[in-house]
Amino acid sequence: MFMPLTYNLENGVEVYKKTKVYLKEKNLFDELNELFWVYYSIIDIIPQTNENFSSGHSFPYQDSWDELQISFNLCSLGYYKQAHTSLRSVLELGLLSIYWNINDDGHILIKDWLNSKEDTPRLEQIWKKISKNKNFEAFQKENNIKDRLLKLNDLHNFVHTKGCFYSNRVGFLKSNMNTFEEKAFIKWYKKFKEVVLVVVILHLVKYPLGTIRYDFSEKFGIDVPWFGVLQIFQVDKIEKYIGSEIFNKIHKLSKEDEHVQKIMDIVDKKKNMTEQDIDNQIMESNKREIEHDGFKMWIKNQQWILEKFPKDKKVKNRVEYLENWASENGYIEHKLIRLCKQIKRLKEKGENIEQISNIINESEKIVKTYYDNPDKTINNLNKIHNEVATTKF
Repeated sequence: MFMPLTYNLENGVEVYKKTKVYLKEKNLFDELNELFWVYYSIIDIIPQTNENFSSGHSFPYQDSWDELQISFNLCSLGYYKQAHTSLRSVLELGLLSIYWNINDDGHILIKDWLNSKEDTPRLEQIWKKISKNKNFEAFQKENNIKDRLLKLNDLHNFVHTKGCFYSNRVGFLKSNMNTFEEKAFIKWYKKFKEVVLVVVILHLVKYPLGTIRYDFSEKFGIDVPWFGVLQIFQVDKIEKYIGSEIFNKIHKLSKEDEHVQKIMDIVDKKKNMTEQDIDNQIMESNKREIEHDGFKMWIKNQQWILEKFPKDKKVKNRVEYLENWASENGYIEHKLIRLCKQIKRLKEKGENIEQISNIINESEKIVKTYYDNPDKTINNLNKIHNEVATTKF
C-alpha cells in the first residue's frame, strides 16, 4: 500500500488464510474455540449486585476478554510480537480483576484506576494482596499457582523487546514482513492457552461458586440472578481444560466457603418453577423486548428459534399472540421510529420542542435530537427492517 512499508494488511490477509488452513490441518480449531468460550464464561461468575452494578468492578475482566480476541487476530495476521504483547495485557487485566475485587469492595476501590487517575499495580503488589485471601492461601499450598503465574511474566519482555527472541522476528530467521510462521504460531498458542487457564483458575479460586453443577433454571427459570453461577455445560468445559485434579481442589474450597454455602442454602430452599411459570417469564421477557425494539426487529432476532423449532405449536402460538399484542399496543415498529413519528406529527401541527416534550413526556434534549430531521432516523431504521424476510406462520 505505502512504500517502503513491508508490514501491511495485504500480507496480513495472506497470513490469515494460511493460519486458518493450519488450524484445520492440526485440528486446533475446536480447541481454540472452546478455550475462548471457557474464558468468556468466567465473566458470569463475577457477581453483579445492586451495590456494584455498573460500577466498573468487572471492567478489567471484560477488557481482558477484548485483549484476548485482539491477540488472536494479531497472531492470525502474522503480528506475533504484538500478539504476545496483548497476551501480557490479558494476564495483567485478568489479575487486576481479582486484585480489585478480592475483598468484594472493588466497586469502591477501582474508581481512581478506572478513571485513569491511579497507576496499575505491579505483579508483586497484586500477588501480595490476593495471596492473603483464605481461598488462595489454601489453594497455593497444594498447587503453587504462583509458579505458573511467574513463568508467564516473561510476556513483558515482548512489550520492551528484550532482544531478538522478543522482537518482531520472535527469535526466528524470517523476512522483515508479516509472514505465516508455524513455530511463531505454536509459541504464541502455548502462551495463549496457559494465560487462559491460569486466569480462569485464579478466578475460580476467588469465586468457587463457579464450580457448582446445578440446574439453576429449575429455581429461577430464564431469570437466574447474577450472583456468580455457571450453567452445567460451562462447568463441564472448564473442568475439561483446567483438569479434574485442580477443579476438584477448587470445588473442595466451595464446600468451606461461607458465601457459597449461604447462596446454595437460599437456592435449595426455593421452590422449583413450574413449566407455566417459565412460559410466563418468556412471554413477559418477549413483551419487554418488543416494546423497545418493535415486533419487526424482534421477529428478526427470533429467526434462529423459528428455524430450530419450525413445527413447535407453543412457539407458533406465542409468536402469533405477540404479533397481535404488539399491533394492538402500537409496538410493531422500533421505539425510536414511534418517537420520531410522534415528533414529526406534532411538529407539523406547529408544536415547538418544549411543547412536544410536555405532550409526549420526553426530555427536551431527546426531542431536540430528532426534531430537525425525524425522517432521517425513520428511514435508517426502516431500511434495517426492510431487510428482514417476511415470516409466515
